[in-house]
Amino acid sequence: MSSVAPPRTLVELCTSRARSHGNAVALDDGHRVLTYAGFAEHVVVAARLLRSRGVGPGDRVLLVGRNSTAWVVAAFGVFHLGATVVPLGHGVPAVDRRRAVERLRPVAVVADPGAWSSGDPELPLLSTEELLEANGSERLGELPDVVPTTPAIVLATSGTTGSVKYVPMTHGQLTTLYTGIASRLGLRAEDRLLCVVPLAHSFGFNGVLLIALCVGAAVRLVGQYDAARLPELVAAERLTVLAGPPTIYYDLHLAKARFAEVRLAITGSTEVETVRMRAICDDLGIAELVSGYGMTETCGSVAIGRIGPEPGEHAWLELLEGIEARAEAGPGSSGGPGRLRVRGYNVLESYADSPERVVDADGWFDTGDLALIDDQGRLAIVSRLKDTVIVSGFNVLPQEVERVLVDHPAVAHAVVVGVPDQRQGERLVACVVVEGVRPTEESLRVHLREHLAAYKVPGTIVYVDELPTTSTGKVLRAVVRERLMVARG
Repeated sequence: MSSVAPPRTLVELCTSRARSHGNAVALDDGHRVLTYAGFAEHVVVAARLLRSRGVGPGDRVLLVGRNSTAWVVAAFGVFHLGATVVPLGHGVPAVDRRRAVERLRPVAVVADPGAWSSGDPELPLLSTEELLEANGSERLGELPDVVPTTPAIVLATSGTTGSVKYVPMTHGQLTTLYTGIASRLGLRAEDRLLCVVPLAHSFGFNGVLLIALCVGAAVRLVGQYDAARLPELVAAERLTVLAGPPTIYYDLHLAKARFAEVRLAITGSTEVETVRMRAICDDLGIAELVSGYGMTETCGSVAIGRIGPEPGEHAWLELLEGIEARAEAGPGSSGGPGRLRVRGYNVLESYADSPERVVDADGWFDTGDLALIDDQGRLAIVSRLKDTVIVSGFNVLPQEVERVLVDHPAVAHAVVVGVPDQRQGERLVACVVVEGVRPTEESLRVHLREHLAAYKVPGTIVYVDELPTTSTGKVLRAVVRERLMVARG
């Protein structure tokens, strides 16, 4: 770990990188390129324009749009005023926009042209392009006092309850956490990182943009995911670090790509298939593979770990500095996974739209995940607790069944869910995406029975062309289950 103290705020991060890496490329979205010095200059001008429109310390500003240089400039312009950014992804439903306005009371909206329609709540509106292209030679004047405890960003999450919540993250939490992660990953100033994950999500903003800024690396921002063009972009841009959910690596692998320049792959999900991901990275020519675990309520990160040449069933991850974890097994359990609780400076105490504390009296947060913790203190995520299916009284972890399914050579992706069943309580259904010749259902069941107990073998197998996912690539299990219920009638 570096002995140099991290910047106290994102404002300090921006200004310090302008001094230390001024001529180096910071942001590139394929249309506009900004050096670190140019980035800092644009941010000051954007902050002045925002202040002239009434934005000040403690205010919240909605930021709506795709990944772009203009998006990042707008966000840091808000930070410079001691205000808080509330990102909403491009094209989010109108109900999400109205909910954010009602619960968070923003004073203004900054949006890509056309991203905030006339039917949306009436608020002062600026475009991301307007902020990026604003001119001005005068300095901003006296800056507000942005301290580490100032909220920098509020991100939406469904949390462990399924209802939308808004998670505040302070400047100090973000700079401390992601300076440490950048160091742990061994990132370098000469690296070029792929940012195809939306900046409106923790993985994109925290796990890609911030770690790059922490070391003075360049970020290649991608506004719209295009699986067909991705291999060409990675090669042509000479990217050295890829970051995103397993989906992007599966897509690159299907394209039979191989990259001489990429040295590090970063991924994260409760559903990382370690053996398959390691094999894919080997085929892509990527030597180092790192998996991470976290959630929005923990500023996006809790633990990270390298997946070596001979991975086991689970990715074993090391807790980040200043973070504790414990796995609480249920009554009568012995040696199995337990309900994961975490504690640390990065864990929220309450949501932005509610004063109710979400940690217990000792600061522990219930993640809603099932995990193993070994005698070295390493963490392995087994499943989401709410994903557990109870078949005839037996607990089944869908991820275990999915890992076996994707080990079949004809299966590209799989998701397993439970649907109501009068006899068993719940019945397992597997939705499968195949590559090449479709296998028979019986051949898949034979494969499953070779590795699993009989009650873990899905009674129904459904072939689908694709699985519904979030914008960050996570499979939407609830949507899969709803579709099956509708089809069932």
